[in-house]
Amino acid sequence: MGLNTSIMKKIMTPRSLIISLLAVFSASADTISIKFQDTADTAFAEDVIAGAPDYADDHWNFLQGALSGDAANTALFTAGIKNGSGDVTTSLVDIGAANTPVQYASANTWRSGAGNGDANATIMNGYLDDGGDDQPFVNFSLTASALPVYKVVVYINGDTPNTAVGRYWIEEWTDPLLAGTVITDQVAILSNGYTGTFLQAGSDFEATATPGDIDEASGNYIVFSNLKARNFRVRSSGNGDPEDAGRGPLNAIQILDDVDDPEGDNDSDGLLNLWEIANGLDPDSDIAEDGADGDPDMDNLTNFQEQTLETNPRNADSDDDNLNDDVETNTGVWDSATNTGTDPLDADSDDDTYLDGVENNSGNYVDATNPGTDPNKLDTDEDGLPDGWEIDNMIDPTDDGTTDVANGPDGDPDSDVSTNLAEFTRGTDPQDNDSDDDTLFDGWEDNTGIYVSSTMTGTDPLNNDTDGDSLFDNVETADGNFVDGNATGTNPNLHDTDSDGYFDEQEIALETDPSDASSKPPFPTPLGYWAFDDQGAATTADFSPNGNDATITGGATYVAGHTGGPSDFALDLDGVDDAATTSLTLSNIGTFTMAGWIKMSVDQTAFSGLFGQNDILEFGFDVPGNVHLWSNPGGPINTPLEATNEWVHIAFVGDTSGRTIFINGEPAVTGVAGTPLVASDFFFNIGGGGIFRDTANYFQGQIDDVGVWEVSMSPQLIQGLANGTISPVPGLNQEFAITEFTRDGNDLTFKVQGTVQGVDYIIEESDSLLGPWEEITDFVGAQGAAETEVPFQIEGNAVPKNFFRATVLENN
Repeated sequence: MGLNTSIMKKIMTPRSLIISLLAVFSASADTISIKFQDTADTAFAEDVIAGAPDYADDHWNFLQGALSGDAANTALFTAGIKNGSGDVTTSLVDIGAANTPVQYASANTWRSGAGNGDANATIMNGYLDDGGDDQPFVNFSLTASALPVYKVVVYINGDTPNTAVGRYWIEEWTDPLLAGTVITDQVAILSNGYTGTFLQAGSDFEATATPGDIDEASGNYIVFSNLKARNFRVRSSGNGDPEDAGRGPLNAIQILDDVDDPEGDNDSDGLLNLWEIANGLDPDSDIAEDGADGDPDMDNLTNFQEQTLETNPRNADSDDDNLNDDVETNTGVWDSATNTGTDPLDADSDDDTYLDGVENNSGNYVDATNPGTDPNKLDTDEDGLPDGWEIDNMIDPTDDGTTDVANGPDGDPDSDVSTNLAEFTRGTDPQDNDSDDDTLFDGWEDNTGIYVSSTMTGTDPLNNDTDGDSLFDNVETADGNFVDGNATGTNPNLHDTDSDGYFDEQEIALETDPSDASSKPPFPTPLGYWAFDDQGAATTADFSPNGNDATITGGATYVAGHTGGPSDFALDLDGVDDAATTSLTLSNIGTFTMAGWIKMSVDQTAFSGLFGQNDILEFGFDVPGNVHLWSNPGGPINTPLEATNEWVHIAFVGDTSGRTIFINGEPAVTGVAGTPLVASDFFFNIGGGGIFRDTANYFQGQIDDVGVWEVSMSPQLIQGLANGTISPVPGLNQEFAITEFTRDGNDLTFKVQGTVQGVDYIIEESDSLLGPWEEITDFVGAQGAAETEVPFQIEGNAVPKNFFRATVLENN
């Protein structure tokens, strides 16, 4: 039946829309091709065409032999199953756990012997095998609108040609792990053996309410057609079949559209076949609710109009906005409650966050359930403030300030010296004069980052600690006068007001002036510090107060340190078994800094450790040329670093704001926070011996001056360590010299500057600057100091003139 005059009049709605049916609708056909891969299969390229005649596809998805949900298939499921167009299909729904769009199980995989001579042979080679367990099965779940009628092509090729292969059918399931309802015949086939030719087993087996047994159909693929179930299973049985139908292999499966001429119109009612099927209408009937004049949802729109408008003929309110489709005329202009001008496919036509059905355009604001606004206008009163924002903040969206200035853009209902327009722009609350609860008015916090005065603070009105220094913005008075924690004198826009490398909160806690660069706290005391300057044979000293001396393993040797000075040494590691191991633990610490110097002439092997503690704070090279930090919690962050045979300062810090790796004092990469660390049964090591794993992880190169602190150092302090302007341990970077010499009779006292705790030194004397020199005493660098006092008593009479010098003991 053709379109009659009455139908033509009915589609002349206020939209004035008469367009080609083919222009308003396109079929949603989606071909999905899946191959189960045995270990002997070689996956072919994506653009290679393979499959039976009429079903060949060039986008096959290769699933591994491991069962669905195993790690082998995770990458494919995460990337997405491709359809015949090469796009990720939207037809499949995840089953059970996330990222499992294909769920299957089998006893094992095997191969038929078809080999991999070409793509078709590969498809017919490996298969899922039942192994006598009455399996396998493969579950799918289709989205509601995808492939309303579809075919399933099952490829079958046992490893013994011309024998019984298996019995196959389709089930509709409710629970993916329980037996479903059989919806097709159960077909037992004999394989003709794939030798380069595809042969369909019988004709298409259509879905049926009365499934039966079909025996001994010969071929190597089966087509099941006219399927509509959203949840279906491809099922096979083999040796467990009562009639001993074979072993039930599954080589591959395809799902294809099975609508007869989807863009055709079988009943000539102006409704496309596929549209009728998708909406539960009969494509072969043009009467009653199945015809063009039908109105199954009783919204006063005919099926033909709904097809044209793309609305749902089974839902009177397609967009669920509490307005029937027929009143949403999509003109963009409100006429009346029966001609709202809104979009029937958009619940919020003006994008103001309120449903079209709530906005009744009365012009009288009552509350959020009756705002009186126009659903076609984002800003009904045109005052620059969106309706949704005004409604949410109890400001009349129908008054631009003419009736009450408090409702307009210049209104200030909370009296915080910030207009409504400013509050909207900055995201603050117009009914709260202090949105971030820092006792500063929103209007004073102008978010410029520059402090001008107490009423132009430059701070963020939505952040009560703008600079992240643990001090509320209101206590940072920016006058340079530190009084106490309630009047710090610091700048609320600067984490380190005086730029001395110490954060404001650190200086306040350590009772130094955070506004005076000359007032600095002592450098943080390390948990452990190993300078390797003592050249210990079996151990090397920990220069921190904690005494975690490191044990030297594997025969590591000492070489010149990174400064090149005469008393600076470093540890040389062979990358095989050398390391420095300690008894220090970093378990449960909340903030951390690690730093040290490294030198390498070759790129490191995978997981070569620099320093850290296994299972909680691991630092080194995960692959050659890539520095890798992993913490628990936190996970990995990485940055490139290749071998240069030059000394490189490397460090990282971590606190509640994140983790950062520094290279030569400059931040290289930042990651999410990783604190507090969990506990670990391992210990802090240097150069290997168990940093990424229990043992091994050996670094090849030199390491010097490694320290670890339970603080998060500022970038300025890291830079100071890298450029040598900061001494992490007293004496390490000071000039080595005798600074004072006194004599009382035969008692001499030397004061030697630049000594390092635990290092052995000698004092020599000579009657000439040119020598020869003779040792008169030795001493060890004083603990926790940069200077050592050395007493000596002259035996016999003093000579008229003598020279003295201090040196590091050779082979120290």
